[in-house]
Amino acid sequence: MSKSANLTNVTFRIFVGDIPELVRNPNLATVALLKNNGNSFASAAPITGGTLTGANNDFLEFTGVNLSDGDYFTLSLGEITAPGTFDFEYWYGVPRWDPLFRTPQTLHFSGISSTDYATYVIDMPADPGFAPIAGTLYPGGARTVDLTPFIIAITVEPANTILNRGLRIRVKGKLGAYYASEDVNNYGTMPLRGPNALGTSFIIPGQDAYINSTIYPDSRAMFVVTATQDGTQVTITSAEPIIGHGANVPFVITLNKGQSYSADAATGSGNHLAGSLVSSNLPVVITYNDDLLVFSRTAADNAGDQLVPVSKFGLEYVHIRANLAQGGELAYIFASEDNTSIAIFDGTTTKKCNIKQRRF
Repeated sequence: MSKSANLTNVTFRIFVGDIPELVRNPNLATVALLKNNGNSFASAAPITGGTLTGANNDFLEFTGVNLSDGDYFTLSLGEITAPGTFDFEYWYGVPRWDPLFRTPQTLHFSGISSTDYATYVIDMPADPGFAPIAGTLYPGGARTVDLTPFIIAITVEPANTILNRGLRIRVKGKLGAYYASEDVNNYGTMPLRGPNALGTSFIIPGQDAYINSTIYPDSRAMFVVTATQDGTQVTITSAEPIIGHGANVPFVITLNKGQSYSADAATGSGNHLAGSLVSSNLPVVITYNDDLLVFSRTAADNAGDQLVPVSKFGLEYVHIRANLAQGGELAYIFASEDNTSIAIFDGTTTKKCNIKQRRF
């Protein structure tokens, strides 16, 4: 709100980049510049006809405005409508990190376009009690959404239970995203893969070099299955015992849109669910999480990812080393078919081998 002097035929340019929903999805018919002389905006005279200007449409301009000494003005946004359609979706099932090492948790967004805004809406389709979270990214910008207050409501726990907990992020425009559990002692990030995460056949990866911490007995390897459509029948064949089910005994669950199921390893050692199979009649997404892996006597860290289905497997990969000071980094290769021939080039020599389906 601002006080004016006597002014005639004035052009107002108001920066609205801080009102990103308006910039990305304008409904200017209900936007007005209100002026009055009595500090009562209920009786203010609305000035309409504003237009978005500027390189990124981040200024709202009104022309031909007359103001008298003592007039005040403010901007009324009216109704800002949410996008009617979206360009794509991210789906994600939040795994159970150990309760002592799972705060904060955040969603990170990055703008892909250098010229266009992107609008996102975060919701839980199976839980109408979860209030959607909406926002907009500036061109080339970034934003962090703190989901710490919702950890209990969104974490897929306990295991072996169908829960109405599956995050959906609908996007109008273009943006990248990853999910992070940011406790400094158990930091873990998982990129969200959008359409590339959707599939009906998955092989669960894993490792057999490190056990989950015995100091924190809740730490386990697990995978979370999240349905994107109603009536999704999921067949799970775990390569290792999981809570409620034995190894190599297929069982079927039925999930509706936005529901999730967590398969948690019964122990913290062994192959950590490596080689387990998941198939479904409709597209699902899967989060893999191996929590508090003990690398040394004093250090335990998280490992996990959002998986890609068998249909998105490739024939050529480049493995990039991390910067671990004490070594211990390993790469695991899984085959989707028996008698798969593998050639590994380390920069100097090539090693060849054959592996079976589900083996590493």
